[in-house]
Amino acid sequence: MTLSQLRSLVRRRVDDEQSSRWSDADVVNELNNAARFVHGKIQRAQRINFSPSTEAETTTSSAKTYALAASDIRRLWKIERTDSTVPEPVRIIDERDQYTATQNGLKDDTGHWIVFMTYAAGVWSFNFFSQPSAGMTFTVTYSTTIADLTTGVAPNDDANTYDEIEAQYHELLAVRASMLLIGHDHSRTGFVTGLYGELMAAMVSELEAAYPPGGILQEMDY
Repeated sequence: MTLSQLRSLVRRRVDDEQSSRWSDADVVNELNNAARFVHGKIQRAQRINFSPSTEAETTTSSAKTYALAASDIRRLWKIERTDSTVPEPVRIIDERDQYTATQNGLKDDTGHWIVFMTYAAGVWSFNFFSQPSAGMTFTVTYSTTIADLTTGVAPNDDANTYDEIEAQYHELLAVRASMLLIGHDHSRTGFVTGLYGELMAAMVSELEAAYPPGGILQEMDY
């Protein structure tokens, strides 16, 4: 569904088809909140219908820290050294766990490359414990957060869609957004909010049961 269709669906759900209670901006704001929630559930269940993003960084002889361009990383799936004949896996460990490094500080006792992640001023970086050799390429694979949709800024905004969320889950967006709007309206009874909450929980449970979660290299919460 397009943003316009989703907005109309939410208005029908909350009995506000004349826009007398909530503005378009209010509805879109809660749709964006709902999209982030549903998108996170889909990713946690590994029901991801889009290709993950990758970034490649080449080591230099003067840097231990390598910043990633993306600021909207939700989950890190893997880091590999990719300039070798066979990709070599990289382990992410806690910055304080330097005892796991071998004498040169670049690999653990099993021969895996080791790095630790840092986040500062909106930038994620991976860091080596000691200076790596120049000319090695490390590729980072990750999934990102969903981008907000806007309304009233350009003529085609209402035709925009949440491409990262399959159409079968758009009803879930509408239910979540409706529940959020009703939660702000104290004139509505707790019964209605509770009813939407139960429906939301049932739909999320169905998603999680259909697509059980798998391994994630690291949650990128910030």
